[in-house]
Amino acid sequence: MTRAPLPPQIDGIRAVLRLDDRCWVVAVADGDTLEPGTTLEAGERLVFRADRILQLELGSAGAVDLEVNGETVRTGTLGEVVTVELRSRDGELVTSVV
Repeated sequence: MTRAPLPPQIDGIRAVLRLDDRCWVVAVADGDTLEPGTTLEAGERLVFRADRILQLELGSAGAVDLEVNGETVRTGTLGEVVTVELRSRDGELVTSVV
């Protein structure tokens, strides 16, 4: 009997944001502010990394295509303000959108 391979363990968090429309973004990685709340324009691309916790506050969630460790994360709708919290726990990624 052949076993399916185990999923790879996550070594930290890598988030890629691609903006389809204008949006302000706040990014905090492991307690350090990486992006203080700048309004970004359509077409911009940002990459954030964290060891344990990455928090993203998005001023227009639907304007952002978010990919975390290679997986797409749904953020919300245009004009909706959300906070996305990404945590690396015991080699697994835990995502919450508030």
